[in-house]
Amino acid sequence: MGALLSFLFLVFLSGIFFVGIVAYRIYRSVKDAAQQFRNFGTGSGNAASGTAGSRHRDSGDTIIDRRDSDKAKRRIFSDNEGEYVDFEEER
Repeated sequence: MGALLSFLFLVFLSGIFFVGIVAYRIYRSVKDAAQQFRNFGTGSGNAASGTAGSRHRDSGDTIIDRRDSDKAKRRIFSDNEGEYVDFEEER
């Protein structure tokens, strides 16, 4: 009976060790992805349009957006101005 309990305890500890290794690998992959996301604008790629922060242009100029995120994300046009314009074709 003691040997069976020792074996089950060893299997239990091995399972916990395996789960810990899997959780650590998931944690590392998420942390590495977050680091790559943070460094995206400073590397060879350009920052996505529509986000606040600093952006680099091909000419070497750096644009730094110092607005808060609410102000940077607000609409530029008022509600009575839309994307579509009514027009009549002239002949």
